[in-house]
Amino acid sequence: MRFGPYFALLNGEFEHVDGEIVTEAYLDSNGTATGPGGRITNLDGSRIQMGQTWTKAEALEMYAAGKEDFAEDVWNLLAEKVRPQIKQHQFDALGVLAWNIGIGAFADSSALRLINEGRFEDGFSKFLLWRRETLRGGKPGPDGLPARDPQDKPMPEGQTWFKASRGIYRRSISAALLGMGHNWKIAAAPSRIVLKSYPLFVEAENRWVDRITAEMDWKDILADAKDHLLPVIESAPDPELFDEKPITKMERLQYESIKAADKTYDDSLEEYVAHRRGIIMPVGKKPLSINTKAAEEVPYGLAPEAGGQPKEEAQRFVQAVKKEKGIEMKQVGERLAVAGTIAASANVASEEVRTFFGGLGQIGYTLLTVAIVGGALWYIIGKVREKYHERKEIEAEINATQWMY
Repeated sequence: MRFGPYFALLNGEFEHVDGEIVTEAYLDSNGTATGPGGRITNLDGSRIQMGQTWTKAEALEMYAAGKEDFAEDVWNLLAEKVRPQIKQHQFDALGVLAWNIGIGAFADSSALRLINEGRFEDGFSKFLLWRRETLRGGKPGPDGLPARDPQDKPMPEGQTWFKASRGIYRRSISAALLGMGHNWKIAAAPSRIVLKSYPLFVEAENRWVDRITAEMDWKDILADAKDHLLPVIESAPDPELFDEKPITKMERLQYESIKAADKTYDDSLEEYVAHRRGIIMPVGKKPLSINTKAAEEVPYGLAPEAGGQPKEEAQRFVQAVKKEKGIEMKQVGERLAVAGTIAASANVASEEVRTFFGGLGQIGYTLLTVAIVGGALWYIIGKVREKYHERKEIEAEINATQWMY
């Protein structure tokens, strides 16, 4: 699998001061004419000349060129069980992280471990741990000048500064949002990034370390980004994505019917199939599946009995039913625990009740204990089940209605 256009777009934005991928030749620090991705040659091998320009699609292609081996290294680190689930924008996000922290650090990262466990949101949230840069004494800093310490003094050789960086933090947030299918340009705008720190000198290690005192919460970042779709990029899908599963006759027929019904539809067959399979289609534009029906049209359990998984609205309905069962469990447990507690309280306060339970002997007290403890456990299980399926219901509702936005 190769990197797609989002890999180039996001990396390109953070490699240049103006926040946009290069589309016009510029002079680097050595006075050399340079193009997208820091290239000094065109794809045909000719030298880049000042005044040369590219469309964004051409710039993205130039940026991605030559990174096939690195993309293969990233792909090989993914567990085989999750590879079929990886969408292009997710692979691009993983590539951005690996490219910037190094393939070795990426291989050992908690982000990769969680992704390989199938915990995608948890994995992408770990991108936010990468928020520092290392300055080394006697070496150039990000501005090309000799590294300086927090007191703005030149750092001696052998000394380091583990420095909190809003720019690196913003890039990590942007890559995490890309992995989740959101537009990073708005939610990760510079004005919205919160990262506060202060430096401490660790004498035994001869280095400065920034202690972070405030940062952004992942849930708040996602909430801020939920209404913003990925930017649409004019780039053809990677043809290798279709190698394992050729375009089917049904997909061809569906494409032809759309073309016949809408004369303005200008996507190629490959682009249409990529969109339909969710490969490059931005989140919020996913086509409805054939299993999407109103809740009352999809009996509970129908899809699993047919050997498949319920989708979209059917899935929402299934999760809603399971949530209601959790609520019922919680209510039963609550009533049982309350009744047992009342009986126990009455046993303490009333001579008649004590006489009644005393007549029942050990069995009576055991039943009373079971009622209280069992009711409390049943309440907790019901509460957990309610919250879990409520979250799954919301996710399914988003999948069922995202085509509207």
